[in-house]
Amino acid sequence: MGNKIKSFFTRYYDDIGSLIFGFMLIRIVMGLIFGAGVVVFWKLNILDYNPTAIVFLILPVYFAVNFSWFFLGKIKILRKIILDSQLVVDIIFITLIIHYSGGPHSDMFFLYVFPVISAIVIAPFAPLAAGLTALLFYGSLLYLEHLGIVSNIQDIQGIQHLGLQNDEKIRVGIFVMLISVLNFQTIYLMNLVKKKEEEIVKIKDEFISIASHQLKTPVASINWLIELFKKSLDGELDEKQKGIFGQISDSIGGLDKLVNDLLDLSRMKLGTNVKNIQEINLSRFIRDFVNDIMPYADSKGKKILFDTKDDLSITSDPKMLYDILGNLVTNAIKYSPIDSPVIIDFKKEGSFVRIAVVNRGPVIPEDEQKHLFEKFFRGESGRIKETEGTGLGLYIVKIYVENLGGKVGFDSEDRRTEFWFTLPISNEKRDVVGRADR
Repeated sequence: MGNKIKSFFTRYYDDIGSLIFGFMLIRIVMGLIFGAGVVVFWKLNILDYNPTAIVFLILPVYFAVNFSWFFLGKIKILRKIILDSQLVVDIIFITLIIHYSGGPHSDMFFLYVFPVISAIVIAPFAPLAAGLTALLFYGSLLYLEHLGIVSNIQDIQGIQHLGLQNDEKIRVGIFVMLISVLNFQTIYLMNLVKKKEEEIVKIKDEFISIASHQLKTPVASINWLIELFKKSLDGELDEKQKGIFGQISDSIGGLDKLVNDLLDLSRMKLGTNVKNIQEINLSRFIRDFVNDIMPYADSKGKKILFDTKDDLSITSDPKMLYDILGNLVTNAIKYSPIDSPVIIDFKKEGSFVRIAVVNRGPVIPEDEQKHLFEKFFRGESGRIKETEGTGLGLYIVKIYVENLGGKVGFDSEDRRTEFWFTLPISNEKRDVVGRADR
C-alpha cells in the first residue's frame, strides 16, 4: 500500500518535481502544527485577539494553494517557476498571519525562518533572496499600517494591547511550536539530501560497472595481440626489445587487474556480488596460494614462508579469500627488502581464525595509518619507491573481510609490519575447496 501511494505521488516528477512535492508535504505539516497551536491557545483564552481569520480563511486557502502545486507540477515547463513561487507564496501568507495577529506587535514574525531554511536546497543564493523578500514584505506591512492604508488589528478588534511576549504560556507555546516544526523540516531536508547523495553514488557505481565491463574485452584483446606479435617475432628480438614487450605486458596486466578490481567493487556496492560460501581447508588453500604467487615473489627477489601442520577449516568464499591474501601478500612483497621473507601464518581465536601476513620493511607513518583502508590511497613510501598499484588493494581487503563477517587491522613498528584479518570458523560439513574450485 505504501509503495502504491509513493508511486502515485512521484510518478510524474523528476528532481524538481520531487522538491515541489517534498515542500508541499512540509508546508502542510507545518500549517497543521501551527493551526493546531493557534486553536489550542484560542480555546484556552491565552490569545488576546480573535484568530478567526487565520484559522478559517488564511490557513485553508494556504492548504488549497499547496495542493494545487501537486497538479501543476505535472506540467514540466512550470516546475521551476512553481519551485520559486512556493517561497514567495509562503512569505505572502506569513505576512497575512502577522497582520491578523497584531501587525507590528505580533509574535508570529518567527515564521519567516521556515521559507529561508527551505530555500537552502534550491540554490546557494536562495536563502538570501528569501530573507530579503521577507524583509520587504514585513517592512511594507509596517509602513502601510503606519500610513493608515492598511488597518491595524488593534483598530479592527478594539484591542488596546497585544504584547504577548510578556505571557509565559505564549512564549513557551511559540518556542515548542518553533522547535517542533524546525525539527520536522530539518529532518525531512536532511533525508532528502541524503537520498540524492545515495542516488549519485549509485549512478557512479553503475557507471564504473558498465565502464569496467566495456573495458574488459578490449584489454583482453590487446593482451592477446601483444602475445601473438611477440611469438611471431620469437628469436628476432634483442634483450632491449624483449624488455619493452615485458613492460607492455606488465602494464596491460596492471590495467586488467584494475578493471577486475573495479568490477568486483561495483558488484559489491550494487549488491550483485553473490557469495559462494564453502568449507575451506585453510592449510591446503594457503599452500596452493603460495605456489601460485611464488613466481612473482621470485621475480622480486623475495621469499614467502608458510609452514603449519594445523588442519583447520573455515566457512568462507574461496575467491574472496584468495583476493584478500593476494592483495596483502603482494603489498608485503613490494615493501620488503631484498631477500627478506614474507611470512603467512594463522591461528584459532575462539570462533574465529586470525590470518596474518608479516614483512620486514619501512614502518607505516602514523599520519598515513588512518587512511590505509581508504579507496585510492597510496602511502608516501609507495610513491617514492614508484611501486605499481592502484590504491584499491587494502580497500578491497576491508570490504571483502567485513562482507565475510570478519575484521581487519595491522601493526607496524620496529621495521616490522603485520596485516591481519579474522574470519568465522566453519562448523558445518561441506565439500572442501581445492585449487580447481576457486
